[in-house]
Amino acid sequence: MSKIDYRVGRSNLSCTVFAPYDCKNNCPFCTSKPMYRTETFRANIPLMIEQIKKINNVPFIKEFVITGGEPFASLKLLKDLIDAMEKTVYINTTLPTSPTSENIDEVIKFINSNPKIGGVNISRHLSFDFPNVASLEDIDKITKPIRINTVIPEKLGGMTFDEFFGKFKEFVNKYGSPTRMINLRANYKHMKHFFLRMFDRFERELSKEYIYKGSGGCMVCYSTLFEADNCMIQYHRGMESSRMALSDEVVYFNDVLLTPNGHIYSDWSFSTDDDFLAFLFNERNTEGQIISSEVIDDESGYATTVYVKEEEGDDIVLTVDRDKAKTFYNTWQIDRIKKELENKLL
Repeated sequence: MSKIDYRVGRSNLSCTVFAPYDCKNNCPFCTSKPMYRTETFRANIPLMIEQIKKINNVPFIKEFVITGGEPFASLKLLKDLIDAMEKTVYINTTLPTSPTSENIDEVIKFINSNPKIGGVNISRHLSFDFPNVASLEDIDKITKPIRINTVIPEKLGGMTFDEFFGKFKEFVNKYGSPTRMINLRANYKHMKHFFLRMFDRFERELSKEYIYKGSGGCMVCYSTLFEADNCMIQYHRGMESSRMALSDEVVYFNDVLLTPNGHIYSDWSFSTDDDFLAFLFNERNTEGQIISSEVIDDESGYATTVYVKEEEGDDIVLTVDRDKAKTFYNTWQIDRIKKELENKLL
């Protein structure tokens, strides 16, 4: 077995696929713009499709998320990528009308008619407007689930907190609907692990204005859900890094990334890790290794599920009780729980 013990950090693990084309915008909070400006990541479509077909066979990757850049910069290339995918697909987009203004109806028709597409995440922001993007009337034509993403800007975009929150309530009234969730997202660049579950000012004001419905997350992100009169609202906090090393031997990964050059990574730092690829594509022995865990924090408290690989290659599912799960999440006593699970297998 390799020195590194890789483990899946969340049950709905996705493969984030970066679209071959950059977008025309320069959002100050964007974490992928530097990658698109690097020659190393020049698009290699055939290799991307080859890697997608391999990822189709990884059982613990549950979905694809196509992000950018701008996926709809080329509808043809987007179709080629999705054609190769055999899992549910979600698309992050500004839904541009330029350079595809003559095709916006074709874009919407493609979204609505493709059975692989589970939903679209459309970016709109409070501190600035995108040029040449679909109108609300166009967005209303989409029949798939929609999430409207808006990022909390640096220094609140020059607004006071009350001004910003007042503008956010107007945003909810404008964009929210029973089929459109509003996602208020913290800036990844400033998020630290100890901030993820902190009851901050945003969560406090959301709790006053809307109905709290629950919360949960993984090691690198946490979301709180609220209900407004016209829609659901999610306050999402996530870290820029999607990989967490508990020790030199134990590494949790919460995302798998496929970049335009066709390379696969386990973290947004885009550092090469051949050992991780060997693990991902089952090219090394992992018998008896805990390969995945899920921690859920809901109204009933804590629950966790751990998957352990058997000799036959199947997974045994074991449920750890609430107290042990709380210890598992809050103090990272992995070795102790792993030993207890191994004893249950004997």
